[in-house]
Amino acid sequence: MAQQESKAVRNVAVPRHSKRYYQVSAFLWTFLTYVCLHAVRKAFSNATPNMKEYYGYSTTFFGIMNTLFMLFYAIGMFFTGPLGDIYHPGRVFFVMTALCSVTQFVFGGMVTSVTQGGWYYFYYPLWVVNAIFQSGCWPAGILIV
Repeated sequence: MAQQESKAVRNVAVPRHSKRYYQVSAFLWTFLTYVCLHAVRKAFSNATPNMKEYYGYSTTFFGIMNTLFMLFYAIGMFFTGPLGDIYHPGRVFFVMTALCSVTQFVFGGMVTSVTQGGWYYFYYPLWVVNAIFQSGCWPAGILIV
């Protein structure tokens, strides 16, 4: 009798393909989100020649921007990397991606509205904050996958 009950419970359980579905879904969403984060970095590099020409920014300005991003991305890995181990990696990935998105919207708004008169130096701290937020996405994404 007990054996029949356990078979009935076993048959009512979650379908076999569900674990695979969630694994593939987690991989695809994490991968696509990280592709978008990488596209943000690439978009800035691709826009550099046009920004130089249109706004008259110097090559030094873009060199400093790239150096600051890579420096704080590397430093940020040491501090934001363990967050996925301490907290739930999905939450860390979501929060870091959301904060990165906010900084990108602010950055985009600054490019289109306040680029005249020396305001472009405010790009430096904003790009540093973006680098720190992006540095937290990679370790959490690896934990998810």
